[in-house]
Amino acid sequence: MSDDMAAWLGERFDEDENEARRLYPSGAAVRLLRETETKRELLRRYEALEAGVLVLTSGTQEILSEYRRVILPSLAAGYSDRPGYREEWRP
Repeated sequence: MSDDMAAWLGERFDEDENEARRLYPSGAAVRLLRETETKRELLRRYEALEAGVLVLTSGTQEILSEYRRVILPSLAAGYSDRPGYREEWRP
């Protein structure tokens, strides 16, 4: 479930970035682009932990659990009106 949610979120972030670049004058898009990049960084960290690329000295499983239970569902909730959103992802 988390891998599906992570992939789905990555697609939404791509849409946000493309929309910001297309619809907003360059100055107005800055906040939306920064916000999208922040979300992408959270997603990258989850994916790195999941893949074993990012190794912590302790607590990796607890952090992954927190991502799966709280962080990813919270990020997905902002897109609950988009196609592909699953009710099981609701925080």
